[in-house]
Amino acid sequence: RFAGGTRDVVREVLGEPRRCERGTDSERCVYDSAGVQITYIDGKADWIGIPLYDADDVLAPQTLARFGLPVREPDALSEDASVWRGLGGYQEVRLSGGDGSAFLFVKVRTP
Repeated sequence: RFAGGTRDVVREVLGEPRRCERGTDSERCVYDSAGVQITYIDGKADWIGIPLYDADDVLAPQTLARFGLPVREPDALSEDASVWRGLGGYQEVRLSGGDGSAFLFVKVRTP
């Protein structure tokens, strides 16, 4: 709902960020107590990281359905990540898990 959107679009969905850090060509903000991270590039939500707290098999393609993404086998698979390219119109979608943490990462357009 907010991938590729402006800060105002993200604010409507997630509220105000808890904190933001400026980078050379970007700004990374952390939202709400769940720890959603968004990196803005050229003022748009371009890299999105969502922590996964309740997934039994986080790397399974079915996890994508929880976020409204199409379910299909990954383009690349390793012990700790499943990667899809071009899924749902995004540059890359990645499910990563290991060491007690798991995340869904979406790269909207920037490689």
